[in-house]
Amino acid sequence: MVDMTDLKNINSIQDKFTSDKVKYNSTRTGEALQKLQAAETLLNTTIPEDIKRITGKESLWKGKSKTEYDELKSFYTRFRKDFNEAVKEYRKAVEGADHLLNNISDAKVLKEIGDA
Repeated sequence: MVDMTDLKNINSIQDKFTSDKVKYNSTRTGEALQKLQAAETLLNTTIPEDIKRITGKESLWKGKSKTEYDELKSFYTRFRKDFNEAVKEYRKAVEGADHLLNNISDAKVLKEIGDA
């Protein structure tokens, strides 16, 4: 997200805090948000449709294979729910970073630090 070409390494003792400019590049946050939206679509439509499709054939399973089928379906359902929650939280974090990067120039200075 940060364009490193014009930045100094702020972690090195010699150049610590000597850069007058910091450039931010938010182009990749948009790409990440598109991929997260695609993941959410998959988790909210494709996977539930798959679960519904296989549920329609439950009567075909018998005995040990029925037990294993039920366990797999249960895992698939839990995975979708848990992973969906994780993707939503990740999307919120990326949206926050995107907002920060795109609005940092509009931020008001709270306090100037002299001779820092």
